[in-house]
Amino acid sequence: MIPAARIVSVMNAVDGDISMNKVTLTQYEMVTAAMAGVFRHVENMANGVKDRHCANEKNGWQVHIDGALAECALAKWIDRYWEGKGTRGGSDVGPYDVRHAISDNLRLIIHDYDPDQRIFFFVTGSNGQYTVQGGIRAIDGKKKQYWWADAPSPAYFIPKDRLISAEQLRDLIVSGDA
Repeated sequence: MIPAARIVSVMNAVDGDISMNKVTLTQYEMVTAAMAGVFRHVENMANGVKDRHCANEKNGWQVHIDGALAECALAKWIDRYWEGKGTRGGSDVGPYDVRHAISDNLRLIIHDYDPDQRIFFFVTGSNGQYTVQGGIRAIDGKKKQYWWADAPSPAYFIPKDRLISAEQLRDLIVSGDA
């Protein structure tokens, strides 16, 4: 039996996606993910939870919505159920976390408090068009050379060329090794 993720890969290749790490969300998926982001933000406001890192009172809505869209894109790409809103502190898609940036030129961000054994995927893009850039286990990204103390929110900023490729990670997921 062919794993579902392999079938999706073949279908993406037939549609002209050579890199096989591109994801296009449908209108329904975008609305569903956007509402999950809105719900997260409203729940945080109701519970007095302050935004952190790049999110603030001016862009919190957008950051939550963009993050939820990126999570939905990863879930679609690895053929995993996505819970949507999720729980604060829980993983984003199954046992994996997603870090999002609109620009392909940025880096995956890992924080000191991120669980060491969790895999973090770096997803870039916007408006329903996403690229899974790759990922890394948090402990492997928490290296001194990646630490940026001068950033507005100090963290580890891992360059894309230091990530495990998206395709390798998907193969590990399909085989059950990730």
